[in-house]
Amino acid sequence: MTAEPFETQFAVLRERFSTRLSAYQKRLRAARMNFVSGNGDAGIHDLKRISHELAGAAGAFDFVEIGEAALALEQAADDALAGVRDRNAIVAPQVAALRADIGGRVGAGLPVLDCRP
Repeated sequence: MTAEPFETQFAVLRERFSTRLSAYQKRLRAARMNFVSGNGDAGIHDLKRISHELAGAAGAFDFVEIGEAALALEQAADDALAGVRDRNAIVAPQVAALRADIGGRVGAGLPVLDCRP
C-alpha cells in the first residue's frame, strides 16, 4: 500500500472544506437572525462560535480572506459581549463581510445573504 502525497491529501481536505462554505453561510444567517430577533446574547454567542470555527478551518486550508473576516467577526462578537459599544453596529458589518467573502467562494449560483434585520 502506498501513501498518498501530502499535497494530494491536503487538496482533498481543502475541497471538502470549500464545499462546506455554503453551510457556514447558512449558519451565519441563522445566527444573525437569532441576534436581531431579540435573542441578542444567544445570537452573539452563536456568531462567535461559528466565526471561531470558521477562522481556524479557513486558516488551515489557506482561505486567507475568509479566515481574516471570520477572525474580525469573532473579535467584534467579543467586543459586543463586553459592551464596548452598540452590538448591532459592531456585528452587522462583520457578518456581512464574512458572508460576502464566503459568497465569493461559493460561486455565482448562490447569493450572498443579506445580514440586515
